[in-house]
Amino acid sequence: MGKGVNQAIDNRVDPLSQQPGFKCQPVSLTRIELALQGVVFGLHDPAADGLCWQVAQTLSSGVCHHVGFSYSEKSFTYQATPHSLSWSFTYNNQCFYIQCNMVENSVTALKILSSSQIALALEPLNGFIGKQLDSAFIKQLHQQIQAGNSPLVCACTGVTQAQIADEINAQFDQQMFNGGLQNMSFANALDITQSTLGCGRQCGSCNSEVKQCAQAHWQQALSYTEFQYPTVTEEDVA
Repeated sequence: MGKGVNQAIDNRVDPLSQQPGFKCQPVSLTRIELALQGVVFGLHDPAADGLCWQVAQTLSSGVCHHVGFSYSEKSFTYQATPHSLSWSFTYNNQCFYIQCNMVENSVTALKILSSSQIALALEPLNGFIGKQLDSAFIKQLHQQIQAGNSPLVCACTGVTQAQIADEINAQFDQQMFNGGLQNMSFANALDITQSTLGCGRQCGSCNSEVKQCAQAHWQQALSYTEFQYPTVTEEDVA
């Protein structure tokens, strides 16, 4: 266990086409009871004791590893060092077990586990590698985990890209219903979105990112109107 598909099957290939004999592979399926599962960012030991499965995923800025453990105690000791900091917190009735490995207070590995499947935004979480571990780090990490698989935009309010998209789309639909395409106002929609969600209205550091996110979804919604509301020409009327 714990190996990739190509390591678990017969590696013989056709002598002419060099195609592997996937369709001729005898297999035996065995149910695995998982105690904890999750994702490891940064440094990872593929030969660590206790791993029952692991899958690497390439990200734009590195690689993360999806892992599973049959025994909880193995998951807690996995990659634990004298320079590791471990803790847990609960959100929406789901308990998360977190471990950070450090070198001179700089995070080199981040492990996030739970007893059930975790929905995480992998790219933003991978960005925590290399940062200094302090109270601000832990707060932002918790906020990103709570945000699920949508990247966090506003650290002050915990608002995500998905929440901004939902609200700006709701404002678009409302304006379209009330005044039609000719009276659409992105500025008004953005103002209501920020007032409703609170993003960009606290410290202000994310204001430009909030606007960019809202603008992208507003433009996307506008592009759909070409199909839903085709332009009527004089020829069509005639």
